Amino acid sequence: MMMAEWTASPLTLVLTLVVALVTWLLLRTVHVALQIRNSRKGQCKSRKGLSLLSTSPSSSQQPTQTSITPLKTMVVLGSGGHTTEMLNMIQPLNPKYYHPLIFVKAKSDTTSVMRLEKAGYNPEQVDIFDIPRSREVGQSYWSSVVTTGIALCTCIRFLWRQRPDLILCNGPGTCLPIALVALVLGRIVGFFPHCSIIFVESFCRVQTLSLTGKIMYWMADLFVVHWDELHQKYPSSVLSCQFVSQQSQEEQEQQLQQQQYQQRQSQTENEQ
Repeated sequence: MMMAEWTASPLTLVLTLVVALVTWLLLRTVHVALQIRNSRKGQCKSRKGLSLLSTSPSSSQQPTQTSITPLKTMVVLGSGGHTTEMLNMIQPLNPKYYHPLIFVKAKSDTTSVMRLEKAGYNPEQVDIFDIPRSREVGQSYWSSVVTTGIALCTCIRFLWRQRPDLILCNGPGTCLPIALVALVLGRIVGFFPHCSIIFVESFCRVQTLSLTGKIMYWMADLFVVHWDELHQKYPSSVLSCQFVSQQSQEEQEQQLQQQQYQQRQSQTENEQ
């Protein structure tokens, strides 16, 4: 008795491959989502109320004795106050662990380079890259679909070449295509699976998240807020006191200067 040979049509083979690929991507997505969830749980327990960024990585990220390669850190700059906040955050970073620093800004951003210079960075000695902005202020939502697609394509090529270990971003939507590509291409597909994303909500956000923050809340490995009101609403976030402590130090310095000024005035009056 002869057994009939089964031959699959090309269409069947293609459908089988597509189903297998989609299934693999779904399983990888679930795996990465669980990784982000578990890492956030540990960070929320151990880092609540601490300063935003330590001078060295966590124990899981620290170089071992056999490998002292520092973390390639990509810093996404917004514009105006967002850039100032980001530069304040990266100031205490130890270059022994976080090097090189790669700065990314929107093409239409005309102030970040100037702020980098004021912070002590020489634009000719650091890497600064421009990417298209997904959506300009006042741009219609329909036309932003096209610009977002252009930004995503640019970020795919850019991140494929750079392959950072750590991405730091805050505030504006400039970071969205970078974070999305890093999550999908790096973590889910696995081209650079050890890339971590840290998003820091703007200090001026006290009770509500920005639109970028609402999206990044589900994508970032570490989501940082500065006010307890936001931390209560979003329990998976980490509460940072860095800016609050910096602000109190500035207030103390101002008070000290005022006291010294008053003492000098009183001494002058006594001499007269």
